[in-house]
Formats: sequence, structure tokens, C-alpha cells
Amino acid sequence: MSATFFQSMLRVQETVQLAEDQRLSLTSNTATGYVTQEAVILSDGIPLDIFDAQAYNASEGGSRAIASAFLGSFGGELAACLSELSKVINVGGVGVPPTAATQVLPLLYRYMALPQQATAFANPFTDGAIACSQAGPVVNSRNITRGTPTYGAANVGTGVLYRLNVDAYGYPLEGGFAETLNATCTADAQSGTLTGQEQFSILGQPFRDALTWFGVGYGSGLSAAGSNGFVGVTADTTQSLIQNSSFSLATGTGATSSFALTGWTQTSGLAASMQLDTANYYRAAAIEGTTPASLQISGSVTITQKISSNAGALAITVYLNQLAYNGSLGTWIGSITVQIGSKSWSVSNGAVGWATLLPLLDKNLWFQNFNQASLAVTITITITSGSLRIDDFCWSPMQNVGGSLFWLIGGVTAFLVNDTTVSVDSEPSPPSKNQNWIRLMFPGYFLPSLVLPTAPVTGPTAVLSGTAGVVTAGAHVYYTTFINATAESGIGPASNVVVASGAFKIDLSAIPIGPGGTLARGIYRTKAGGTKASDTPYFVTYIADNVTTTYADNATDAAITKQPPSYADPVN
Repeated sequence: MSATFFQSMLRVQETVQLAEDQRLSLTSNTATGYVTQEAVILSDGIPLDIFDAQAYNASEGGSRAIASAFLGSFGGELAACLSELSKVINVGGVGVPPTAATQVLPLLYRYMALPQQATAFANPFTDGAIACSQAGPVVNSRNITRGTPTYGAANVGTGVLYRLNVDAYGYPLEGGFAETLNATCTADAQSGTLTGQEQFSILGQPFRDALTWFGVGYGSGLSAAGSNGFVGVTADTTQSLIQNSSFSLATGTGATSSFALTGWTQTSGLAASMQLDTANYYRAAAIEGTTPASLQISGSVTITQKISSNAGALAITVYLNQLAYNGSLGTWIGSITVQIGSKSWSVSNGAVGWATLLPLLDKNLWFQNFNQASLAVTITITITSGSLRIDDFCWSPMQNVGGSLFWLIGGVTAFLVNDTTVSVDSEPSPPSKNQNWIRLMFPGYFLPSLVLPTAPVTGPTAVLSGTAGVVTAGAHVYYTTFINATAESGIGPASNVVVASGAFKIDLSAIPIGPGGTLARGIYRTKAGGTKASDTPYFVTYIADNVTTTYADNATDAAITKQPPSYADPVN
């Protein structure tokens, strides 16, 4: 008999609990903790002969290495759990499911994240305008606070470091360490880079061993420089994806029917409504040579460029774009829309001087979400009155640094060596256990997650009803969950065992009331004969309030098919 998804995830939770218990026994601040006692020994001031001290310290270092390796050994147990999960999610699939964790995890993530997969799990609670946003199944999020980058007070450059915190499915990026990332400009236009493409080296917090995974002052040990750090984005960078991204190259005479913008196809409007403006531009790019320019537009127009004409094949990753515009010079009234594939972003008149149009930092920036046949970049300008200038269209992949996605774009004033930026990330303590052990054992991987409500701490009471019904004959147990506006909790404790006769309903009472913000409670039940913690509960109903404490169950086993959508952290 094969396991269910619930049972396989339960084994993951059990393994995580074992690992977390061992971590706490080694690193907790109790008098019996290994790390605590090690600190006592290292600071006790007891004099030893130098040779004895050397021997002792060498042995102690070996002991610490063994303790650290012990924590790192739980990858084997988790890998076995993941191998089982690959078989569960491959039911009815083609071919042999993979067993290696690094092959299973991407498939498992996709299986859990796809919206249609929610049909196998309890539906999100909905009641009119109230809706839980969860699709399921998910694990508890690390709930990381991703710090907005801040810039050194003495910085010369006016660029901005943008950061994306969600994946292609809209779930939070949960990889890497929650730490302080310090970035310092190490190369500028005076020391070998193109203007606007300054390089920043990145330093995370120091890494020692597994015993300091969550220790204050420790982190990933990240040390990235050059192209592995941050590199500023300019129209020169975009040139590899979009031709004439600075709008400074054209043929014909400006503001006449002969004008043609190099690399772009005009699909609406009049060519005579466009011309180059070499006196007013956002910033110069190297590809413009000695004559930087912006594109001045005096009438509504649409220009487009197929990606394949220059970039060829795009990597399946995340891309950010920015367009500089100035409507003040020509007192422009109208709108700008930038469309890449199936997604678009717009802005209307109102900015003073040069401003930038930037998309929302969301899942739409991922290739798979904007991709379509005949993929193209299209810029549509509407002009009710006045004229508009656009410049410096920058579009390129975001850079993965330490498990986060960044995009550094220079401003009108270029960065100089020793300009700095700092990003401070943090996560609650205790951290998410399921998510953390997966990403620690298999760096770079994690599962779809949401910040789950706290699960109930008591189970309901179940009794055989005196009212006729059809609950399948046999022994059952019941579970409950709490639902808020974001997610559904993991299941709480089991009820008592109740034996159905097949001819009556089951009456539930003492259904737990959730904390503030609870919109509903979920009721789950095992099928006949399911009385163990490892027996899968199935969805019965949602109680659409946080008041009612009774429910009469009248569902057959055949009618309950959906599993719980959330997998809470074990309690240590």
C-alpha cells in the first residue's frame, strides 16, 4: 500500500523534529547545551601546560567538528523522505520518478505550487468577499523580513538597488540566510568599467559551522566580487537583449516621414511625430558614442521590437526593466505603456523632470509569466497635448546573490569606488523548521510557503449521533484547522476515536475557537479504520465563522477526497 502525500509529508515533519531536537540539544542556552558548555571551558581561565592545552584544544576542535557534521547528516533522512514523495506525486506519471533530492525538489515544488494542484487538497475557504488566498499545499514560511537596501551617507552615485522577494508562482523566496549584506563599489568608470556598470562586491556575515546556523552574528559567509556581486545595468547592458535601447540611433530626418528608429518597428502613429533630442537626455550610454540623445515624441505612437531579432533565446529566469521619461520639457499630457510579452506596465503624466517607469516587483517579472509566442517589447505612447522624451530603456536579468534577486541600476550620477549599500534581513525565532532544514540540507532549494496561522491546540469531541445518517461504518478521528485571510493552519490534535454505525451522523462539539483574525475553521476526518496519527485525514467542511462549536457530519468516506493543504512545523 503506497503512502499518501499527507503521510509522506508527516515523515518529513517527523525527521525535521528529530533534527531540530538534536540542534537544540547542542546549541540551546541551557546549562546542558554543548555550545554553552564549550563556552564555559574556553573562558574558565584554568592554566594548563602549553602542550596539554594544545592537545586539549585540538581534541575539542575535533569534537566540535563531529557535532557539526552530525547536524549536517540529516540530509540522508530527508533525501529518503523526498524520494518517497517523488513516487507519491508521480502516480499515473510517465517514467521512473527520480530519487536524488536535488532532482526531486524542483518537481515537488512545481507540484505543490501549481494552482490546479489545489484540486487534490482542501479548497481555500471562500465566503463572499472573504477569501483565503492559499492554493495549497504549502509549508510554514520562514517569514523573512527582506530589508530595503540603504545607501551610505557619503555615496556619490544616485543609483538604486532593487530586490525581488517572490518566485514565479508568487510564493516568497525562502533560500539563503537571514543576514546583513554589505555591498561596496569596487570598480567604476575611472577604474575599468563602463559608466553606470559599476561593480559592487558583497559580504555576508561569517559562517563557522552547523552549530552557528542560527547564531547571532553568523550567516552564509558569502563573499562575492566582480560579476558575482552586483553589476550596474545600463542601456549598454540591455543592448544584448534590445537593439538601440538608448533610442539614440535613427535614419532619415527627424520630425519627417523619413524618420526611422533603428532596431524598432513603428506599428502606429506617424514617423513625423518622432525625432532625436541631443540636448536633453537622461544619462549617456557608451553605445551612444559622443552623441547621447533621447527620443522626442510629439504625437501618439507605438514602437515594438521582437526579442528574437537580437537576444535569440532568453534564459528562464527573472527580468526587470526601467524606462526613463521626461514630460516636463514639452508639458506632456498622456500615458506610457511598456509591454513585454503578455505583461504591461503604465504611467501617466504628472512627474516633474526625468522620472522612471518601473514594473511592480512581483511574479510577472519571471520569464514563464510574460512569455508568449512572438515575444516582443512594445512601447506605446499616447499624447493628448505637448511632447514627451524617453531614454535609457534597461531590461536585463536580475542577479541571484546569496539566495536573493537584485538589480542595480545607476542613476544620473554614477557610483564611485567605496560607495556602499546595506541590506538587513531577519527572520523570527524560532525559525520555520520544515523550510529551514530543507534549505540547509539542500542549499538553493525550498518549498512553497505561507505564514500559517497557529494550529488548534485541542481537538473536537466526537460522538455517534441519534440522527439518521450515512457516515461510513468504522472507527474515525476528527481534526480541525484555523483559516485567516491568508492561509489555513496545519491540523490540530485529534479528537477521541468514534465508531460510526453506517446508519447515523457523527456529532462534533467543543470545536476550537481560533485567535483574532480567524475567518473559519476546517473539519477533517479519517476514513473508516483510521485511528493512528499517520492515517490521512480528509476534508469534510468549513465552518464559515469563528463562533460555532458544533457540527453534524453526514459524509460517506467516498465523499471526502481532499487532503489538508498545510503542513505545520513540528513542536519541539
